[in-house]
Amino acid sequence: MRVAVATVLLAGLAAVGNGAFCNMKSNQTGPMNTIPVDTSAPVFVKAVPNGELYTVGTSADDQIYLLHLYGNTGYEWGYAAGQLLKEEMNATLTGAYNYFVDQIIAVVNGTSNKYDIPPKLVELIVEMGLDAVLDLQNDLAQQFVDPAVYDEMRGMAAATGVDEQVIKRIHMIGEVTRGSCSFYGAFRTMTAGGKTLQLRALDWDMGAGLQNHPAVTIYHPGAGAGLGHAFANVGWTGWIGTLTGMSSAQVGISEIGVSYPNYPPYFGDEEYEGIPFIFLERQIVQRATGLDDAISMIAGANRTCRLILGVADGNARNATECQYSHSIARFFTSETLEPLAWWHPRIKDVVYNAMDWECPYYQHIMARQLTAMHGRLTPELSISNVTAVVQTGNLHAAVYDLTDMHLFVANGKGAQDASGAKEAYARQWLKIDAGAAFAKKYGEGR
Repeated sequence: MRVAVATVLLAGLAAVGNGAFCNMKSNQTGPMNTIPVDTSAPVFVKAVPNGELYTVGTSADDQIYLLHLYGNTGYEWGYAAGQLLKEEMNATLTGAYNYFVDQIIAVVNGTSNKYDIPPKLVELIVEMGLDAVLDLQNDLAQQFVDPAVYDEMRGMAAATGVDEQVIKRIHMIGEVTRGSCSFYGAFRTMTAGGKTLQLRALDWDMGAGLQNHPAVTIYHPGAGAGLGHAFANVGWTGWIGTLTGMSSAQVGISEIGVSYPNYPPYFGDEEYEGIPFIFLERQIVQRATGLDDAISMIAGANRTCRLILGVADGNARNATECQYSHSIARFFTSETLEPLAWWHPRIKDVVYNAMDWECPYYQHIMARQLTAMHGRLTPELSISNVTAVVQTGNLHAAVYDLTDMHLFVANGKGAQDASGAKEAYARQWLKIDAGAAFAKKYGEGR
């Protein structure tokens, strides 16, 4: 009975009107972002066994952590990260969790209409409590998730003192409050020099303060440890699920939450007993050797909610868009891209999607910007002419150069930042040499 209740409850929470702006947005684009990209080298901060901490960015207002983790177990990764960023992880994990709980409780108490939760589900929240529901969701998910992920959480808890259950719960929040985001995978004739580029723009709730402690974590699995290959996870201190990431195998991942699933071809149903998408995305960047491998992982997964996934492969010089739900995994190329409409036309050698499945305003503006840059698209033009003009990527945004192995990233304005725009897409971007970061040995370059 509790399993059934949790499934219904989570499905109801996921129905939050994340994409309401798709039908309300005025026909207004944003200004170009003309702030120069910061290409400065990482600056060493400190080290512990199995971990090294750097900062990237010369401006204090746009600086992020660059965290290198080494080891043969997830526990070693989590413990090293917790030692290096104990205070920051405490602030991120407990602060964000308390925020999301408060938002839902405010709806339950009738003091907010931020989330559209049906009255019957409000009664169930009162009856069970949100903590109990998220704990049950973790119980359902754990059989589908790499055990090393939960070992990493256990190591983080031991090093930081944060309750392990809180760490588990915060990683379920993405399943119930999915953002409205954007992506493209561009290759061959679309880009300057035929490179493979990928955009991942994350539009999510900025009230949780995640942007206060941004981090790019580089994982370095030990030889023979069975933990895949080196990969980058772009997010915040304490966040080990993947919403944004790329790998040493030249594979990148993007994701978009879906609030409008009923434009053809239609999405299938949802089910919450399966692998949370943040851990499937992590599996892809951690273990997939290429695009075909990633497609197989998605197709064979016990999927949960409705999403759009984007995967690009620098070796194959190709990318795919996946219409993703519990019951379907439908893959599209640039020649078969959906939804097909005047506001979302097919463009040679690019797959793309802006903010939702049926979101004419954003889709049309992104299509217009990409078409105008056909044959000359670069990361820098993406920063100046795509994300800023489309106005996507408020919490953070990234462009992966999967050919030359560079990572470009911007973070939303944090509480510690004295100046600059609120949204990541309008702030200064940082460039990280991902190829060098993946190859870095422990102790090298300090």
